[in-house]
Amino acid sequence: MARPETHDDLSDWQRQGHLVAQIPSEHLTRHPALGAHLLAAVAEADRLGLIREADGSIRIPLTDDELDVKVKSEQRSWDWNAERWEKSMAGDTEVCPTWARSGVDAWAKAEGRDLVDWSALDEEAAR
Repeated sequence: MARPETHDDLSDWQRQGHLVAQIPSEHLTRHPALGAHLLAAVAEADRLGLIREADGSIRIPLTDDELDVKVKSEQRSWDWNAERWEKSMAGDTEVCPTWARSGVDAWAKAEGRDLVDWSALDEEAAR
């Protein structure tokens, strides 16, 4: 995985639109009077160009601006983890707090990099 640059670099869940309703198909047949209204809501969602998913979810698509914000956030996260990984691999014992290590490890795995030897850094810091 490389540094995210475009909307296509976001994961599927990050590109999901805003959930406005979830209408599982069993609700359409279990209560016929309600089912007619739910079908009308589904038809209106189609007319409006909303996203309908197999699980009954109806979503408003994200705008390009919203996706741009997500890409920038992912870039900041990628850069932050990359910097902490590089400095930690170089022996910096103070750049990466304990709470952030799992994120740096996940970044390293996704990038195919060696994992930081945190115990060695901890031993060095204790000296």
